[in-house]
Amino acid sequence: MDLDYIQMLLEFLKQKKFQPIKRLEHYQVEKVGYYDWHRAIEGQDTDLRHGIGGIDTHYQVGFTIDTDGLYQVGRPLCLTVTTADEDMWDTSNPQFIVSVNGHVIRALDMNHNYVLLPEETQHMEVSLNVYTNTPKEDVFIEADLSYRNDAIYHLYYQVKALLEATLVSERERQFSFKVQGILNRVIETVDLTTQDLDILTQQAQTALDLLEEWYQTLDQDEDAVIEYVVGHTHIDISWFWTLKQTREKVVRSFSNAVYLMDRYPEMTFMSSSPLLYRMLEEEEPGLFERVRAFVQDGRWETEGSMFVESDSNLPNGESLIRQIMFGKKYFKQTFNKDNNVLWLPDCFGFSASLPQIMKKSGIDYFFTSKMEWNDSNRIPNDTFYWKGIDGSEVLAHLLTTSDYSEDSSVGTTYNGRLNASQTKGTWTRYKNKKLTNKVIQLYGFGDGGGGPTEEMLEYSEVFKHGVPNMPIVQHSTPLEFFKDIAHDLEDKHVPRWSGELYLETHRGVLTTDGRLKKLNRETATLSQWSNDSHTLENDHYIVSFNTKGELSRLYAKTLQRDMVAEGATMNQMVLYPDLPKEFDAWNIDAHSLNHPKVVETAAHIKLVKNTPFRTVVEVIRDINQSQMTQRIIFYKHSTRIDFETEVDWHEKHLLLKAKFPTPIHVGKATYDIQFGNYERPTHLNTSWDQARFEVCAQKWADLSEQSFGLSLLNNGKYGHAIQEETLYLSLLRGSQYPAPDVDKGRHPFTYSLYPHQGTFRESDVYKEAYDLNYPAIIQAVADKENVEESLVTIDSDNIICETVKRAETQPESIVFRFYESEGKSTAASIELKIAYKSWQDTNLLEEVLSDIQLNPIHLSFKPYEIKTILVAL
Repeated sequence: MDLDYIQMLLEFLKQKKFQPIKRLEHYQVEKVGYYDWHRAIEGQDTDLRHGIGGIDTHYQVGFTIDTDGLYQVGRPLCLTVTTADEDMWDTSNPQFIVSVNGHVIRALDMNHNYVLLPEETQHMEVSLNVYTNTPKEDVFIEADLSYRNDAIYHLYYQVKALLEATLVSERERQFSFKVQGILNRVIETVDLTTQDLDILTQQAQTALDLLEEWYQTLDQDEDAVIEYVVGHTHIDISWFWTLKQTREKVVRSFSNAVYLMDRYPEMTFMSSSPLLYRMLEEEEPGLFERVRAFVQDGRWETEGSMFVESDSNLPNGESLIRQIMFGKKYFKQTFNKDNNVLWLPDCFGFSASLPQIMKKSGIDYFFTSKMEWNDSNRIPNDTFYWKGIDGSEVLAHLLTTSDYSEDSSVGTTYNGRLNASQTKGTWTRYKNKKLTNKVIQLYGFGDGGGGPTEEMLEYSEVFKHGVPNMPIVQHSTPLEFFKDIAHDLEDKHVPRWSGELYLETHRGVLTTDGRLKKLNRETATLSQWSNDSHTLENDHYIVSFNTKGELSRLYAKTLQRDMVAEGATMNQMVLYPDLPKEFDAWNIDAHSLNHPKVVETAAHIKLVKNTPFRTVVEVIRDINQSQMTQRIIFYKHSTRIDFETEVDWHEKHLLLKAKFPTPIHVGKATYDIQFGNYERPTHLNTSWDQARFEVCAQKWADLSEQSFGLSLLNNGKYGHAIQEETLYLSLLRGSQYPAPDVDKGRHPFTYSLYPHQGTFRESDVYKEAYDLNYPAIIQAVADKENVEESLVTIDSDNIICETVKRAETQPESIVFRFYESEGKSTAASIELKIAYKSWQDTNLLEEVLSDIQLNPIHLSFKPYEIKTILVAL
């Protein structure tokens, strides 16, 4: 095979794919607002020589095309629109919605620059709704009318795909002799010297016929590698753009998918997140109905289970359940489709509570690609059973799409190209080849990049035949993929991963934008209900403060122990340089923590309240350009110590942590997560341990030996670390990108210390954490009302009533959700102080699992198990 000649042939065919008719010179242009793509244009004629543009700006560009006498068989008319760069992703580059005679046809952007015009339409009023996000008017539109020569077009991509298949692997070049042979025949068929377009078109069609005959000779044995390919466009609902722009991105991306599915009958597409579909229905109902039709035909899959692709570390358990409940409900009511895949390709680590939440919501499969972003370690398997804290297991798969490389650590992407390199690379990168011969590739540009392209689908038209040295491409859906590999895994020894899937990057997101974190915690709790001395003593403690307002002594009388490590102080404020190499708002780099600077400024310390019920010490201190005010509260009725804090924050690229050195030396610490808790090592023995230098906890983290311990509680701070004997809580960051000074200003929050006897299991840490996060609501009642009883009484302290809510489908009924909190099997009796008729067991989606029960409520819990009952009033 003459490689140079093949490349010359490709360049020749590339230049002949489109034959120009004319450049469209005159336009009407009008600056418009959001969602105005159907607006009639009233602008002045212009040739756009002066350009358009502006931040978050829209234009309506219109022109007329008369096609009388232009239509030719095999040469459809197309409109090509270009601005600048191509084949890349950039949120600031212009993006277009193309309408013809008032109907949205498709979107154009750097990855999609032409549209085939409707056939046999003599007069077309074409409008381009242009979105720009550049500070200057430097967008210059060029629009051309041309023919697409279908024979030459398809031949170009088939030759390109086959050539790439021969070049993708030097080591396996011997398997490509068949490909080289057919390419030689193609070379002999096409005359590069001809100037006659009709003759060239005939030669291209002859070459396509030769290729089709050759495809039929290829073997597809049952052991061949099958690559399930799915059209996809991952859209962050909010990232570098507003929610208004997200709505337009949905219209643009989904219109492209529909446009391509009309032209490639085998193409399938998948998109999660009901919120996106709701946006589409509101903004472009006609397009929404086209999507609905493809869903009913089985070519468009509405999977994913959650209402949006949610983080799984920061939301509380009930929030995760509601994500799934409302996600599945929308897809069922709108498309009559249930969901069985939890689809989270781009989330930053996954809680060990998720497998149980999934199983009890009717979800068997888990999909992500983000774990390949780890900065220190690699998850050892790509297909495995993921085991949660209660023992529940789900089948998990990590996406392996990447450019071909012998290096198995190369990064992966959910924005696949379906070219030879990534199609081969997806299988080569896959670690569990002994389990199954099946992998999956998602192809399409995400985040407003427009999704799949014609080029990607042309590749699939070649690779579906089983080209030597390549997997067999098969258009499919994620659910079909999971079902097929689950069948392959039967009677095989499948690897397992127990506990959280900790992402070794983006640790800063637990702390960045602290106001949002606090509001998130408050929203979660609201959803349940729409003297000069520096030493003080009370019944529980003897406490000393140094001049910086730190606790130099915290002697717990009941425990007869000083909780502060010898020679150290507690509640130290420590600053760290915080300039990550990349992803400023997302990341905290490990080396930054090697350079701590303890805040040394003296504090103003004052006893501001001393009553029989509580003692309050106020500490005011400067932290560089910022100021912190803390009200440290010691209670009569509780051993919890609250640090009510307000920080007026003005730092850039600094991380602030509170530090609590203790005398407790144990190998593991315990962290509160959704519906349970999770142990992590306190040592740094392995690279896995070293990578967990910033971890997530919900309401508390605990360090205990058998006889006593210390819990660190919070009401809206998620970033934690417990290393050796020291607890750390991340308070604030000063990231500057993508949102400058996102944390600048005032931040109120509270964290607490809770010394206790025994381990957390023997303590009241759950009660104290709930008291901190769910402050009592005071309501006036009539004197005659009996207000002394609790709504729910449980005879086992380790069973927690997490949720009381009206049922979603039976408003006359009440849902009670409980979970076991200490990791032990428990039989519990539950008494409700309300009059009710009956109760039934349900899953997390409130679907009934048992017959109507009239007897008292007795529930048996496995360790960390969630139980839900539906009570009819």
